[in-house]
Amino acid sequence: MNKHENMLKSLKNINKRNSDEYQTPPDFFKLLDDEFHFDLDPCTTIENNLKINHYFTKKYNGLLEDWNFYNFNNVNNVFVNPPYSEIGKWIEKGYNESLKGSNIIFLIMVDTSLSYWHDIIFSFAKQIRFINGRLNFYYNNYPTNNNFHASSIIIFSENLEYGKYKSDGFYYENKIVYYKKSINKYFKDKNKKDIKKEIKELLDE
Repeated sequence: MNKHENMLKSLKNINKRNSDEYQTPPDFFKLLDDEFHFDLDPCTTIENNLKINHYFTKKYNGLLEDWNFYNFNNVNNVFVNPPYSEIGKWIEKGYNESLKGSNIIFLIMVDTSLSYWHDIIFSFAKQIRFINGRLNFYYNNYPTNNNFHASSIIIFSENLEYGKYKSDGFYYENKIVYYKKSINKYFKDKNKKDIKKEIKELLDE
């Protein structure tokens, strides 16, 4: 069995104990980074580092650190793809950090049966973006195809404002939006450079 076959076999046999170390798909991260220009990733590994200027690994527990001192000129933009075994703890931490002034952008699985969706996300998120299609997360720098959950972007912020619409004399924020296109098909067909047009095209606002 050659090296390539070994890698394919190892990907098929990834089990739950490794799921905390899945890597964010590079194309999808770039789409978000072009929009937010991230300053900090508080839960990563050396191998999974997305080249954000500041980051915390397991050696420095991001749940115990302050996320607000990494961009002295502007508001911090923080990207969080949390360990799936502890999503609730990270959501609570991210929300609390947003109250200090940072913009916190989460990539998490969709499971609205879990209490943190109702206690924190639906109550306090600035925007919830449901992703059309399943993301192919990476492991050891190779894409996998064993993601059985839908994914979402959760934004906590005291600074960001999103489009509002008027109805019956009242203004409402577009708090819950979704990607109109399959995200994987979008990246396959993508031939655009204007990030604002990309976001507008993808999101149903």
